[in-house]
Amino acid sequence: MPNASSDELPLAERSRLTFRYDTLRQAFQGILEAGFKTYILLIAIRVFHMGAWEKSLLSSAGFAGLLCAPLVMRGMARSSWTSMQITALYFFLVAVCFLVAALSRDAGLYLVLLVAARFIYKQQIPLMIDVYGHNYAADERGSKLGFSMFFLATVSVLFSLLAGQWLDRHLEAYRWILLVIALSALGSAMSFLKIPSRRIPSNPNHRWANFSLLWKDKLFTAIVLIWALEGIANQMTIPLRVEYVAHERYGLNFSNHWVTLLTCVVPSAFRILSSPLWGYLFDRLSLVQLKLWINGLLLLGTLGYFLSSSLLGILIGSCFIGIAYGGGVIAWSLWVTKIVPEESCGDYFSLSAAEFGLRSFISPFIGYALLEGTQSLLCVVVIAVLLIALSSLGFWLIRHHERLRSS
Repeated sequence: MPNASSDELPLAERSRLTFRYDTLRQAFQGILEAGFKTYILLIAIRVFHMGAWEKSLLSSAGFAGLLCAPLVMRGMARSSWTSMQITALYFFLVAVCFLVAALSRDAGLYLVLLVAARFIYKQQIPLMIDVYGHNYAADERGSKLGFSMFFLATVSVLFSLLAGQWLDRHLEAYRWILLVIALSALGSAMSFLKIPSRRIPSNPNHRWANFSLLWKDKLFTAIVLIWALEGIANQMTIPLRVEYVAHERYGLNFSNHWVTLLTCVVPSAFRILSSPLWGYLFDRLSLVQLKLWINGLLLLGTLGYFLSSSLLGILIGSCFIGIAYGGGVIAWSLWVTKIVPEESCGDYFSLSAAEFGLRSFISPFIGYALLEGTQSLLCVVVIAVLLIALSSLGFWLIRHHERLRSS
């Protein structure tokens, strides 16, 4: 399987090739992101009329895969394949899942295939941190990742606009949308093979060695736990944003076109506009300063989206959410590089990814359980806002730590 070895190339060449082909795969991945965030759930609601449990499973399945991140990193250290070769294989399997789903009309098979696709898709996240840490210089990681993510969000917006209008006119032809998503996964797989990468550095300790960082590095553990509060709030409201504007019980029942505009196109558009700026800020602000800005914008967006019954209010909320996402994705993808040495980034980030997988898996279930138990969307929103506020307070309290001041 062809793949340039990063150990054989100088840093400047690694950076150039990584930036070129990571930007290309981000463009392909924009279609995948739109599919996972909106279309697989929208198809589950409008085509297969799935219940709350099935919709929660579709929303959470990808993050369950991240629970295996420390073991995945350990297994890769024993493999002769590089990180990008493994990632290309993951995306090929995702393409197969979408292709079979496009050819099938069975709701049960659709659920199994898309749960598997989300599970496999998220396995890329802990692998990319080694590439960014090894192939990019410390003062360019945020800027280059922010620029490449510009293309991800741009393609996501364009695809969402076209696919939303298509579904409004031809709901029964949803399989064509799944086929396009399958082709984008294949394009991503081919792009990954062009990115220079190396085998994951081997850890000589036992397979659970990475978990010892949780009690050895108190700052790392504190950041993970504080970040989790905001993460739970965000993840438990993501599927409810679709529910709020698509389900007739809330009195809105917007068309497929408007659902995709509000839940995918508008947030992605403002993520596009803000990503280069967030990348610039990541290279120049401390981690705490960056997170306080991101949390504040997410809080305002959540309030604006759910507390308004007007299209304008929901649009404004979506704008703030999109801006917050622009910074959140960059900050989470690179944050360990601000507090740990390059050679330890993979170990640390595998734990961060595992925690992300755990709370992101349970969060949609929490959101739907609260909604079903209280029969009040307002109750869920209030809890989410309180969690974001607590997360911001936690970051503010640790702002004077020496490693954070120098980040």
